[in-house]
Amino acid sequence: MILIRVMEKEHGKFFADVLRKMRKLLKMDNDFSVFVDIDSENERKSGIMENFENEESQFLQRIQTWNDDGNERYRPTYYKDLNNLPVILIVCEKGKMGITYPMSLRYYDMRLKYFNLTGVTRCAIEQDFGRACRYRSENDQHDLPTILVSKMAYEKLLPRKT
Repeated sequence: MILIRVMEKEHGKFFADVLRKMRKLLKMDNDFSVFVDIDSENERKSGIMENFENEESQFLQRIQTWNDDGNERYRPTYYKDLNNLPVILIVCEKGKMGITYPMSLRYYDMRLKYFNLTGVTRCAIEQDFGRACRYRSENDQHDLPTILVSKMAYEKLLPRKT
């Protein structure tokens, strides 16, 4: 899984549309999925099911097989339900505590979220880092995620000593 954080819903939708067009152009429609999840004040659950019913319906059967032995009524509702599914997840404006990403999270890209640091504190960036943290066990098959940040965020986190 690749997780991309963006601030604005419009940016997330635009980015997903571009990725889907490129995927189609490269004839990779069945190779990976592109989901957009936009913050909802009404629910704590993610909006991934909307992606399965609309833009990414070709992946629903695959995830049903992986998670519930092909049960056609199974519906993923949490990010962890996307474990081992080849997916690019674009998360817009979400920042709730307690969100669990799947163990297969490989890249966590915060460059689009923190390309501009106006009004952003070091604490907020560190909190975002914490979302990718997890414990490793002896049997863990997955690498820890690689976190990508903008140059501005990097300099905020690791200021140069003069």
